[in-house]
Amino acid sequence: MRILLVFSVIFLSVGLLLPAKATMNYGVDTGTKIPHNLNLLDHNGDSRRFEDLSGEYGAVLFFVRSVDWCPFCQQQLLEIAQRGGEIEAKGYSLIMISYDSVDKLKRFQEQYSFPYPLLSDTESAAIQAFDIFNTDMKEGTKYFGIPHPAVFIISRNGVIEGKLFEEGYKARPQIEQILEVIAAKQ
Repeated sequence: MRILLVFSVIFLSVGLLLPAKATMNYGVDTGTKIPHNLNLLDHNGDSRRFEDLSGEYGAVLFFVRSVDWCPFCQQQLLEIAQRGGEIEAKGYSLIMISYDSVDKLKRFQEQYSFPYPLLSDTESAAIQAFDIFNTDMKEGTKYFGIPHPAVFIISRNGVIEGKLFEEGYKARPQIEQILEVIAAKQ
């Protein structure tokens, strides 16, 4: 009984110290123009824009927390590397955005021979414009500036056709879900 009481006190104490779970911010609305032209540097240090990166029918934009320290993002990107051709076959390009530096993106790209553009948003300008900036992270920490993981399906003319999120940061929208949104738009 005494052990149960001690564990209950510890559990309650830890629970009170944790921040309350914020409501997931689902970003800009479908049917609207993209709020940022993605004028960002890629993993090679080259300036890229949405217009230059878009496929025949548009692009699928993946916002990831970090290619450097987030194992869930790394896992997601490795799956995309394997299965991204299924999306490309539908006429959509694939674009990844994180707050990581060009150097970190380049290391990831080289280590895994990642085939798609990795864009560096170190100022979190696109992240904020898409309204997915994670405000739970404290300024001054290495996590400040990360997005909530999100996927936006965008038409060639820059209109958001769909968006996908999962609750939390561990689960990510699956390729099948993205293909379903694309199929509904074609």
